[in-house]
Amino acid sequence: MILQCCQIAFHGLPVSLCHPERIKQAIGGLLKCLREKGIEIQDEYLFFDNRNSFPLIQYFVKDHFIGITGYNSGADALYSLFPHISRLKFGSQEYEIKELWLGKINEEIELSIRPIYYHLYNYIGLNSNNYKLAMKANDVQDLRNVITKALTGHLKGCANGLGLDIKTYPKVEIHRWDDVSLIRYKGIELTSFTCLEFTTDLLLPDNIHIGKRASLGYGRLERLKL
Repeated sequence: MILQCCQIAFHGLPVSLCHPERIKQAIGGLLKCLREKGIEIQDEYLFFDNRNSFPLIQYFVKDHFIGITGYNSGADALYSLFPHISRLKFGSQEYEIKELWLGKINEEIELSIRPIYYHLYNYIGLNSNNYKLAMKANDVQDLRNVITKALTGHLKGCANGLGLDIKTYPKVEIHRWDDVSLIRYKGIELTSFTCLEFTTDLLLPDNIHIGKRASLGYGRLERLKL
């Protein structure tokens, strides 16, 4: 199936503000101001919550390049907001956005006959139950099975959230993973995999984010061109 994708990118903010969570808060402030002026943004709720269970609007920062990506109805919402992004407020400080770029493309999402290779960066994949299982793993294969179960669920959730109705779980094979780090979010420590390399029979858009905190730039998928 064809997936509509829209991306906004901008530059010029101080480095200290280049964080997805701060950008999301600033966009929330902008939307509130527009609402008070009687300006309606299509599907505004998509900027705040995930009623769809998969975030159709995702914030990210890469090399001080700030981006917001929208998929399907999220793409329409982002396109609707674009003309109004001229200034953003962070706390008491307001900043002019001097460089702003908008791109719209169509992506393909489908089950594939051949396995597709991906790298998955900064993936927060383990919920409390899977984390306990991972801690009890007797060997590498046991741990691989736990990670595979979590990743398979997130991939299926992504596909369904994007509108691809798949009844069965995608086939996933994890080939390797790099360092595991702990990040703290709202006082809770979460396990993040620096990089996972895996294959699956599911074709997803390049640079889409999956897993926990996907809306804030974690779990970036990169399709490998072999």
